[in-house]
Amino acid sequence: MDLGVYRPPLSTGYRSVPLKNSYSEDLELASLLLHIEIINAKEEDDENLYSSIQQLRDRANELSNQVSNLEHSNSCDVRYQQQLDELRLAQEQLMELTEARNRK
Repeated sequence: MDLGVYRPPLSTGYRSVPLKNSYSEDLELASLLLHIEIINAKEEDDENLYSSIQQLRDRANELSNQVSNLEHSNSCDVRYQQQLDELRLAQEQLMELTEARNRK
């Protein structure tokens, strides 16, 4: 065994697990085939967080442009208000996710 090298107790791959009866005796010709896949949940969460932040930034920019165009056309209809509300919501969600990322 190497010193200072991290080795997880399990590695990714297939395993054959023999089945036993209620007396812990092996059952003949009975086994269970398992596939083990190891994923670092923290890395997975970080990737999802960063992609969510990027998607919200893109959506907020898109909504900001739409609101700006509606303002320049002096359009104060229902569509303008909906776009403005959606922009505020996207900005709030973006702020929450950014704060969550900064806490990590």
